[in-house]
Amino acid sequence: MAQPVYQLLVYPITNYDFDTPSYNENAEAVPLYEPGMMWSFRHYLNSPQDGADPRVSPLRAPDLTGLAPATVITATVDPMRYEGEAYAQRLRGAGVAVKSMRYEGVMHEFFSMPLVIAKAKQAQAMAGADLCAAFGN
Repeated sequence: MAQPVYQLLVYPITNYDFDTPSYNENAEAVPLYEPGMMWSFRHYLNSPQDGADPRVSPLRAPDLTGLAPATVITATVDPMRYEGEAYAQRLRGAGVAVKSMRYEGVMHEFFSMPLVIAKAKQAQAMAGADLCAAFGN
Protein backbone atom coordinates (compact mmCIF):
# COMPACT_ATOMS: atom_id res chain seq x y z
CA MET A 1 0.00 0.00 0.00
CA ALA A 2 1.29 3.45 -0.93
CA GLN A 3 2.23 5.69 1.97
CA PRO A 4 1.86 9.48 2.14
CA VAL A 5 4.77 11.50 0.80
CA TYR A 6 4.11 14.52 3.03
CA GLN A 7 1.87 15.48 5.94
CA LEU A 8 0.29 18.93 5.94
CA LEU A 9 -1.52 19.08 9.27
CA VAL A 10 -3.57 22.16 10.03
CA TYR A 11 -4.69 22.19 13.69
CA PRO A 12 -4.78 18.39 13.63
CA ILE A 13 -6.72 16.08 15.89
CA THR A 14 -4.05 13.65 17.07
CA ASN A 15 -5.41 12.39 20.38
CA TYR A 16 -8.75 11.47 21.90
CA ASP A 17 -8.20 13.40 25.13
CA PHE A 18 -10.20 16.32 26.50
CA ASP A 19 -7.88 16.97 29.45
CA THR A 20 -4.94 18.79 27.91
CA PRO A 21 -3.63 22.28 28.65
CA SER A 22 -5.14 23.72 25.46
CA TYR A 23 -8.51 22.02 26.03
CA ASN A 24 -8.56 23.48 29.53
CA GLU A 25 -7.56 26.97 28.28
CA ASN A 26 -10.00 26.96 25.36
CA ALA A 27 -12.92 24.86 26.61
CA GLU A 28 -15.37 27.59 25.61
CA ALA A 29 -13.53 29.09 22.65
CA VAL A 30 -15.33 29.72 19.40
CA PRO A 31 -15.80 28.45 16.78
CA LEU A 32 -14.50 25.15 18.16
CA TYR A 33 -15.00 24.30 21.79
CA GLU A 34 -14.88 21.23 24.01
CA PRO A 35 -18.59 20.25 23.88
CA GLY A 36 -18.45 20.47 20.09
CA MET A 37 -15.44 18.16 19.97
CA MET A 38 -17.11 15.71 22.34
CA TRP A 39 -20.21 15.72 20.12
CA SER A 40 -18.06 15.07 17.04
CA PHE A 41 -16.24 12.14 18.62
CA ARG A 42 -19.52 10.61 19.83
CA HIS A 43 -20.68 10.57 16.21
CA TYR A 44 -17.34 9.47 14.78
CA LEU A 45 -16.37 6.62 17.12
CA ASN A 46 -18.31 3.43 17.69
CA SER A 47 -17.30 3.61 21.35
CA PRO A 48 -14.98 5.74 23.51
CA GLN A 49 -12.51 2.82 23.50
CA ASP A 50 -11.99 3.40 19.77
CA GLY A 51 -10.32 6.69 20.70
CA ALA A 52 -7.24 4.76 21.85
CA ASP A 53 -6.68 3.37 18.35
CA PRO A 54 -3.56 5.02 16.82
CA ARG A 55 -5.53 5.53 13.58
CA VAL A 56 -7.79 7.87 15.57
CA SER A 57 -5.12 9.08 17.99
CA PRO A 58 -1.75 8.92 16.21
CA LEU A 59 -0.16 10.58 19.24
CA ARG A 60 -0.72 7.26 21.03
CA ALA A 61 1.12 5.20 18.41
CA PRO A 62 4.08 3.41 19.99
CA ASP A 63 6.43 4.30 17.12
CA LEU A 64 6.25 7.11 14.55
CA THR A 65 9.52 6.18 12.84
CA GLY A 66 9.36 6.21 9.06
CA LEU A 67 6.37 8.53 8.71
CA ALA A 68 6.41 11.20 6.02
CA PRO A 69 7.89 14.65 6.73
CA ALA A 70 5.35 17.12 8.08
CA THR A 71 4.26 20.69 8.44
CA VAL A 72 2.12 21.19 11.55
CA ILE A 73 0.13 24.41 11.88
CA THR A 74 -1.54 25.28 15.18
CA ALA A 75 -3.47 28.25 16.59
CA THR A 76 -3.26 29.61 20.13
CA VAL A 77 -7.04 29.77 20.61
CA ASP A 78 -7.72 26.14 19.79
CA PRO A 79 -8.52 23.19 22.07
CA MET A 80 -6.32 20.96 19.86
CA ARG A 81 -3.19 23.14 19.96
CA TYR A 82 -1.44 21.01 22.58
CA GLU A 83 -2.00 17.69 20.82
CA GLY A 84 -0.88 19.06 17.44
CA GLU A 85 2.33 20.40 18.93
CA ALA A 86 2.89 17.21 20.94
CA TYR A 87 2.52 15.20 17.74
CA ALA A 88 5.12 17.40 16.02
CA GLN A 89 7.51 16.78 18.94
CA ARG A 90 6.91 13.02 18.77
CA LEU A 91 7.58 13.03 15.03
CA ARG A 92 10.85 14.91 15.61
CA GLY A 93 11.80 12.42 18.30
CA ALA A 94 11.24 9.62 15.79
CA GLY A 95 13.62 11.26 13.32
CA VAL A 96 10.92 12.67 11.04
CA ALA A 97 11.57 16.08 9.47
CA VAL A 98 8.97 18.47 10.92
CA LYS A 99 8.21 22.15 10.53
CA SER A 100 5.86 23.31 13.27
CA MET A 101 4.34 26.78 13.48
CA ARG A 102 1.98 28.17 16.11
CA TYR A 103 0.03 31.23 15.00
CA GLU A 104 -0.49 33.54 17.96
CA GLY A 105 -3.79 35.29 18.63
CA VAL A 106 -5.87 33.31 16.17
CA MET A 107 -8.53 30.65 16.62
CA HIS A 108 -9.29 27.28 15.13
CA GLU A 109 -10.44 27.71 11.51
CA PHE A 110 -8.30 30.82 10.95
CA PHE A 111 -6.50 29.01 8.10
CA SER A 112 -9.61 29.20 5.90
CA MET A 113 -9.99 32.99 6.30
CA PRO A 114 -7.15 34.65 4.37
CA LEU A 115 -9.35 37.54 3.21
CA VAL A 116 -9.95 38.70 6.79
CA ILE A 117 -7.04 37.28 8.82
CA ALA A 118 -3.53 38.18 7.64
CA LYS A 119 -2.00 35.25 9.54
CA ALA A 120 -4.18 32.89 7.50
CA LYS A 121 -2.61 34.22 4.32
CA GLN A 122 0.84 33.72 5.87
CA ALA A 123 -0.01 30.17 6.97
CA GLN A 124 -1.38 29.27 3.55
CA ALA A 125 1.73 30.65 1.85
CA MET A 126 3.96 28.62 4.16
CA ALA A 127 1.88 25.47 3.62
CA GLY A 128 1.97 25.96 -0.14
CA ALA A 129 5.73 26.51 -0.17
CA ASP A 130 6.28 23.42 1.98
CA LEU A 131 4.10 21.30 -0.32
CA CYS A 132 5.88 22.62 -3.41
CA ALA A 133 9.25 21.80 -1.84
CA ALA A 134 8.07 18.33 -0.85
CA PHE A 135 6.88 17.56 -4.36
CA GLY A 136 9.77 19.25 -6.15
CA ASN A 137 7.87 22.15 -7.68
